[in-house]
Amino acid sequence: SPSSVVKSLINGINDLIQIGAKHFLIVNQPPIQAYPAASGLNMSDYLTKVTLEHNTNLSNSIQLLQSNYSNISFKLFDVYSLIANILMNVLTYGINSTTNCWSTPNYTVIPLCSTPNTYIYIDNYHFTTRIHQLIGGNA
Repeated sequence: SPSSVVKSLINGINDLIQIGAKHFLIVNQPPIQAYPAASGLNMSDYLTKVTLEHNTNLSNSIQLLQSNYSNISFKLFDVYSLIANILMNVLTYGINSTTNCWSTPNYTVIPLCSTPNTYIYIDNYHFTTRIHQLIGGNA
């Protein structure tokens, strides 16, 4: 469940704090309902719901951590909004396709495109280098 995932993340952060970590960049969940693997599953509403629940729980938990540890820096990076913005404005970002550029049956890569930098997803679950550059530039 989203709450158990967030609880596990917060436990990990608390463990890191106990051994001296002082600066955290935490990334929320991207819109998994838009992943190529999700197309055709007829689960968009459910995936949206659990993703937003996860992100809300994570944000609230990070705010609580910040109030408990004022000497430690926490930055929550909203990758959900960034990817949602890219999906809504693909041409602005030079994206020509929101499908996957590769197929990976049985862990074998089968290229489906020659221009992965114009795709959001390299395969059914992972972003292309171009999207990773945009994430890094905005984090």
